Amino acid sequence: MNKLLHAVTGKHATTQQVARPSFGAKPANDRVLRKSAFAQVNNLVLDASIGIYQHERDVKQPITISVEVEIKLPEYGQVRAVNDVYNYEFIVDNAKAIIAEGHINLLETFADRLAGKCMENDKILSMMVRVAKTQALPETESVEFKANYTR
Repeated sequence: MNKLLHAVTGKHATTQQVARPSFGAKPANDRVLRKSAFAQVNNLVLDASIGIYQHERDVKQPITISVEVEIKLPEYGQVRAVNDVYNYEFIVDNAKAIIAEGHINLLETFADRLAGKCMENDKILSMMVRVAKTQALPETESVEFKANYTR
């Protein structure tokens, strides 16, 4: 680097002039602000007892769950530890817990319950939940319900 500086400017750099990376002191660009932050769980497939028909009560069927949460984070460049972020495993754990509670009649009910459990965490500002039944109608790839939730 000193040779390059000398070739361009005709000067040699002193130790104080050589830029050194700084870890943890300042963000790389102090002109950047994080407008929003999102965490996603995409296409989580779980077997659930869900639906209004008797055959849906008798046999579990796969549902596909996708969730996007808008989260509060420390300022740009200040995320340092896992406790600073939202752990998306909580979304998966909450979905599994709701299914374990027993039969659910409607996709809408499942989505509302999942949003309610997830938004108990104050880091979540808003969220979108999409839940689909992939075997509900043989002529379709899936039927689904999607909703946005906010505080």
